[in-house]
Amino acid sequence: MMENTKITLFYHNKKALENQICNLVKILGEKTVIEKTSGNNATIIFEKQSDAITVL
Repeated sequence: MMENTKITLFYHNKKALENQICNLVKILGEKTVIEKTSGNNATIIFEKQSDAITVL
């Protein structure tokens, strides 16, 4: 990953969040995921996706 890059991963429910974290751990390793998602300088951020709204 390039320096100064921030990644936002959107999830729609708790199960999706769990799956995303598990997949990241498989790819990057547990230590790296903890480092990149923790603290004020986190470079990977999880954000709950807003519910869909109906447009008429």
